[in-house]
Amino acid sequence: MSERSQNLRRLPRMLALPMFLAAATGLFAVGGSLSEVAVALTIVLAIALAVYMTGYVADRTRGDDQLMWAHASAAALFLFVGEYSELLGRMGAFPASDALPALSFVTFMVASVFGFLALWRAARPEIVSFSALAAYASDLLVLLLAVFMASLTLVLPSSADGFGLPASQFLPLVLYPSVAVGIVGYAIVFKRTQWRTYEFVLAGWPASLGLRDTLSLVTAGAAYTAAPGSAASLPTDLMLIAAYAMGTIAGLMRLSEANRETVHEMKTRPAESPVWPSFAAPLLGMLVAPAMLIRALGNNWSDAQVWSAVAIAMLIGVVFTFRSYLLNRENSQLQLMSTTDPLTGLCSHRQFHERLDIELNRAERNGAPISIAILDIDDFDRVNNIYGHAAGDERLRAVAERLVASARMTDVVCRVGGDEFAVVMPNTPSADAYRVCLRAQDALRESDDLSALPIAVSIGIASVPEHANEREQLVEKADGALYWAKFHGRENVIIYDADLVLALGPEQRIALLEEEAYVNMVQLLAAAVDARDPFAQRHSRNVADHAVAFCKLLGLDPERFVPIETAALLHDVGKIGIPDAILRKPNSLSAEEYEVVKQHPALAVRILKAIPRQEILPWIASHHERWDGTGFPSALAGEAIPLESRIISLCDAYDAITSDRPHREALTCDEACSEIRREAGRQFDPELVESFIAMVAPEMTEETG
Repeated sequence: MSERSQNLRRLPRMLALPMFLAAATGLFAVGGSLSEVAVALTIVLAIALAVYMTGYVADRTRGDDQLMWAHASAAALFLFVGEYSELLGRMGAFPASDALPALSFVTFMVASVFGFLALWRAARPEIVSFSALAAYASDLLVLLLAVFMASLTLVLPSSADGFGLPASQFLPLVLYPSVAVGIVGYAIVFKRTQWRTYEFVLAGWPASLGLRDTLSLVTAGAAYTAAPGSAASLPTDLMLIAAYAMGTIAGLMRLSEANRETVHEMKTRPAESPVWPSFAAPLLGMLVAPAMLIRALGNNWSDAQVWSAVAIAMLIGVVFTFRSYLLNRENSQLQLMSTTDPLTGLCSHRQFHERLDIELNRAERNGAPISIAILDIDDFDRVNNIYGHAAGDERLRAVAERLVASARMTDVVCRVGGDEFAVVMPNTPSADAYRVCLRAQDALRESDDLSALPIAVSIGIASVPEHANEREQLVEKADGALYWAKFHGRENVIIYDADLVLALGPEQRIALLEEEAYVNMVQLLAAAVDARDPFAQRHSRNVADHAVAFCKLLGLDPERFVPIETAALLHDVGKIGIPDAILRKPNSLSAEEYEVVKQHPALAVRILKAIPRQEILPWIASHHERWDGTGFPSALAGEAIPLESRIISLCDAYDAITSDRPHREALTCDEACSEIRREAGRQFDPELVESFIAMVAPEMTEETG
């Protein structure tokens, strides 16, 4: 908070004592009986204490609490001026005129504004939109008009005719209780947290002022005309003193030992919002408007009074028309938000199920097929982790736009999860849905503006009546096809097949989600390793790709592909513990430095000991063992080295020698194969070498061609 705002906040408290002394001097100078001066002094003392105490608490609190007490202190300051002006007038300090009451009226209205702001902070309303704010304001206005009307029709005697007072004095008689009740009513209606005891007492301050003013109306305005301390005004004067004492008491309670823990930090507990305010204000308005007209037409009012009543009744009608318009608009916006995804503008998850039910009912009546496709963005977490969440949001928007562009007019495109989309395709058998999804994949394949990674999606398809007849079954089977596609190569379009794909229940989905999280973790670790070495960019990914291709060439069981790919991705993760000075050294390593590097397979095993796929740890630990037994860390030889380690070793060496390194340039594919052939039987399994060279032979053809 700036120094200027701090000084403004402290100003009422600093003025409390000087203003009291000046007021006391003025009251003694005016003269009057001892009882008049004593009551008047007691009133100004009560107000001065309220000004000082609320200002003092404002200095000891923070946030909304501080603002509440600062506004209460400012309200008390203006009330001091207004009440003192009124006291001087009641004690006959000035000739009868409209000037002094007018000053009192203005200061009271300014104080009312600050009092409203103080209880606004106490209520802490949840203003989520302009419509909600306008609805609150209209309810408050109707409450004020209702109290105003009640003051005119119920409290004021019909024969009083304003007590013969000028307008500047008569108007406050009706406005003061209206404003006081309106302020307190606002706080009660819109309070969103549990009331604290000191907040009840603070709210009792304006409520007591309103009650005092109402009592003054009943007694024909004695509080505004009789001398302080007289028999006619003593009850209202005592209520006035009690009202300002509530401000001081509330401040003392705020600073008491019981509330000390909340002096520096407000601790709120949520409470349920009451239901009655939603219909109380409209009901009140419906009663007030005709009451105004009946009162005006049935009591021989003047034309000006009648037209004033008619204007107020019309104002209530306008307020409720505007309130109804705002609430209808907000309801429309909420309905749109509930059915539309805010990021992509597509139908939401809820709307997906509703539209699917509609199309299923129509398909059942017409005997027509219907298909759904569920799409999941491959490697979406990599986009978020590498390029940031802004790039992730941009990718979601790009996918949404391209899906809509590639869909047919009758298709319904929805976003049903974080990176999951669905398309409802009426009158479409599974074969036609498959072609639509292939076209969508082609439209999606280009990268977006914020990420260099191409967009790839896996898609699962299920149809009615081919695969299911009910919505839950249809979605379950499409989910099963999607997850089969994701975990068998990705960027696939799979139609549900009972012989191939299992429909996923909750437990199976959780297991696959855990598997996906594990895969993402592996990819992040591999990227972290490669990022540390500027000469090994994509090395882990290249080794993994070569390893999977080599496994296929060797005819291994496809179930072994994923574990071997994972081991290849993580084979160098132990290098995270190698110092940068060694890892990035531009020339050959010393013997001591090489000993440090040789520790990375064992370090990798320690880092990865908690991963789900424990079977890959021996493969990673042994990928630097040599066929002749001179490798590390365990000097294994021949077939004692796991086959998976021998495969990774070949792929690792090939990618390393065909890439630039600080101490040498990259070899060509032909040169690399010659180097590998020379090491057959020494570093590498001789039976694997020729098969590996046959696999990379097309690369040699490209070099020479």
